[in-house]
Amino acid sequence: MASVLVRIATLIPIAALATALATATTASAATPTPPHVDGIEDPRRVAHEETRAPSVLGTRRDSLIAREDRKRLARPIALPVFGRELRLSGRLTLDHEAQIERLLRFDLELAERADDYARGRRPVDDELDTDQRLELDLFYPFTDDIAIYLAAQAEWRHLVHSDYAQEQSRWTVSRREAWLYWGGLFDTPLAVQVGAQRYSDEREWWWDRDLDSVRLRWDAKRLHVSIGVGEQLLPRDLGRDRIDPEEEEVLRILGEAWWEYWPDHSIALRGLHQDDQSDDYHRLGALCVRPPPFPSPFYTSGCIDRSREDESDAELTWLGGELAGRVKPGALGLVRYWLDGAVVFGRESFYDFAGPDRARGTGRSVLLRNHHEVFGYGLDVGAYWELPLPLRPTLIAGWAFGSGRLGDFQERQRGFRQTGLQDDTDKFGGVATFNYYGELLDPELANLEVWTAGLGFRFLRASSLDLVYHRYAQDELAAYLRDANLRRRPYGRDRDLGDELDVVLGIEEWERFEIKAVFAVFWPGQAFGRGEDRESYLGSLRFRMNF
Repeated sequence: MASVLVRIATLIPIAALATALATATTASAATPTPPHVDGIEDPRRVAHEETRAPSVLGTRRDSLIAREDRKRLARPIALPVFGRELRLSGRLTLDHEAQIERLLRFDLELAERADDYARGRRPVDDELDTDQRLELDLFYPFTDDIAIYLAAQAEWRHLVHSDYAQEQSRWTVSRREAWLYWGGLFDTPLAVQVGAQRYSDEREWWWDRDLDSVRLRWDAKRLHVSIGVGEQLLPRDLGRDRIDPEEEEVLRILGEAWWEYWPDHSIALRGLHQDDQSDDYHRLGALCVRPPPFPSPFYTSGCIDRSREDESDAELTWLGGELAGRVKPGALGLVRYWLDGAVVFGRESFYDFAGPDRARGTGRSVLLRNHHEVFGYGLDVGAYWELPLPLRPTLIAGWAFGSGRLGDFQERQRGFRQTGLQDDTDKFGGVATFNYYGELLDPELANLEVWTAGLGFRFLRASSLDLVYHRYAQDELAAYLRDANLRRRPYGRDRDLGDELDVVLGIEEWERFEIKAVFAVFWPGQAFGRGEDRESYLGSLRFRMNF
């Protein structure tokens, strides 16, 4: 039922857009109420302005299009349209990244050596790629309370070199946000937002994703409440005929209540219910045979295209919240603290596929299906202290933990996992955002403990240098890392995953240009087995122009 409501709601922007145009035309033709009468303010006008809801650009986060990792010009391109400004902006990004994974000496048991390649253990595993992106967006307010926003991205990725894949180039044009906002309903801070819209929290620990959804918002000065219902309705990449299997028919209900209970101190309650409704696969164990003499339509019953396989379906719920704030202890500088926590529970189904043609990926069917319960909890607590000294040194400390379950297998995890919508990035007082669980390893907080310590500096007008160290360990022994950037996997015999050092340089001395450079090294722990020269390296350089 909820899925049907979401689909019906996609018609709302059309009707709302027509109404908005009519409203804007009527408003421009009407004579505005003068704010002064004979040099004296009209008290009725003053009372109305004090009690009415803030305009579309006056919400809690300054504007609906503000992003923590997005620098916008103070004077963007503005074109007059029907007496209002149509704002155009964008950014061009050139991103170059090199990753080197070394495992030059094998010290493994003979029984495991045959499985080295399957487990990602190669003597050399290097990659060099370049990524160029052009992002454009358009924002137009029809009235003080009604606005539309459209954003798209064109990307060209070129795999220059890889030890495990062929060199390749890929062009994609993808839709980002496309929504209609209608605020000030009933002269209150109540608003409705419909379309592909961004869900994000400050540290992106919960979510940072564009979702097709309908959302009700209450955006007061110190109180923000929202609830959204969404399901992916169209492919993200233009030109694709189908939605990704992992996103297809996944219904999400997202809720948030944020309250600034004291200046610079806030508490938030968040929740997400996610129901993957695509679990009605063809009959378990159904035959799928496609002999060459016969046309394939006669043998489609029970057959699944490999590109449409979705290994897991889950109905999961996350509940938790965030406590955050800033303290200025006089002449001692500035301290920022945070505490994120959540529990996850629900049920997940997992599928094994098999078929007569594994090479071409056709003629596949569901071979096995199993179910398991999911329950776990996760915490992330930390702080940084900016000292009132030359170069504004910043001390960083943090600890994060995601519970595991004994006997878990790769991708069949029964303990804590994040929502899948998270991005896990922050600035820690600097100018450049980076992955606070490690630029190289970049794991999801699942069956994992992460200790973090760092030191940052601010120099010139808007530049920073951060040195961040991470120590990783598993909660329960397991032969996997969930959603990690490292291709190698642990053996599941030791909890010590290793250490990482990140060096992040951000330079934003110009209004239009940004430079970010990252160097990271990861030293595998005993969980990856014994050996020498096993460090992995990451280097990236990004240039960005905003317009």
